[in-house]
Amino acid sequence: MQTCLQAIVEQAVAKLATVGEAAASRKPAPEKWSAREILGHLIDSASVNWERILRVSLHDGLILHAYPQDDWVRLQAYQERPWAELLILWQALNRHIAHLVERLPEASLAHTFRVPHAHGATLRFLIEDYIAHLEHHLRQIEARVAQVQIRPATAADAETMAQMVRSAWAGKVAPDSSGHQESPEKVRADLERGYGWVAVEAGQVVGTVRLVRHPGLPEHRIWEVKKLGVLPEYRKQGVAHRLMDAVARQALEVRARELRLAVRHDQPKLLKWYSQFGFAYDPSLQYSSANPNTPPPFVMSKKLEVLS
Repeated sequence: MQTCLQAIVEQAVAKLATVGEAAASRKPAPEKWSAREILGHLIDSASVNWERILRVSLHDGLILHAYPQDDWVRLQAYQERPWAELLILWQALNRHIAHLVERLPEASLAHTFRVPHAHGATLRFLIEDYIAHLEHHLRQIEARVAQVQIRPATAADAETMAQMVRSAWAGKVAPDSSGHQESPEKVRADLERGYGWVAVEAGQVVGTVRLVRHPGLPEHRIWEVKKLGVLPEYRKQGVAHRLMDAVARQALEVRARELRLAVRHDQPKLLKWYSQFGFAYDPSLQYSSANPNTPPPFVMSKKLEVLS
């Protein structure tokens, strides 16, 4: 575990040392943390878990308490601190934690602790969970500072888009969803009838969406939003919002009167997410390409004001 943690930290520092101050400060939304603030949170996590590891190694059966993460980040004003200084502090704290973990008696790894209103766990789990948490936020930082570009998709992107959809659906959407069988042929067919976009970072497609003319009502100028997906490590970074913005701009260009999309029957929480873009659930509508192997989806609609 010690070797694993130290290797992760040293590799991350080598990458993050090249990040500029502007990129470190960039926020995907006012309420979201910047890369600088995420690194500040990792500093807080290191300081808290350093103490936790030390205490649990010495005392079996301790009760540990959570800490107000958002308040700590806000009160310490990490957004105002130089990136390089934060990186040095984070590296030093984790080097010491790795040093501590290497010297823990093997028997202490079986010591248990618990957090109020949660199941108990061992010191070994605490250390492994700390490393997993650290890796999760490092991926967030990389996504924050990356320059994700949104561009129109072409037929040449079909295979990559299909793979991206399958990856975005994996572990997130039930196995009976058609997204798990997304094919380049299906993507190309949609692009022939409409438009698509990809979100690209360092040559990798990390998100995608399509806007396709409704197959049965061409005279009504109804278009459907299909297969919006973003890779897990790029979620909550504003990528999906930018893809939806591209859809909205194109809808105006083609003088669409209405946009529709489908939300799976088992993902009703997405109704609220799409409502921020002006979509509303309409129980009277049926989706044009509903999956026959699953219950009917929720169909959402957004009426557009266009000149005749």
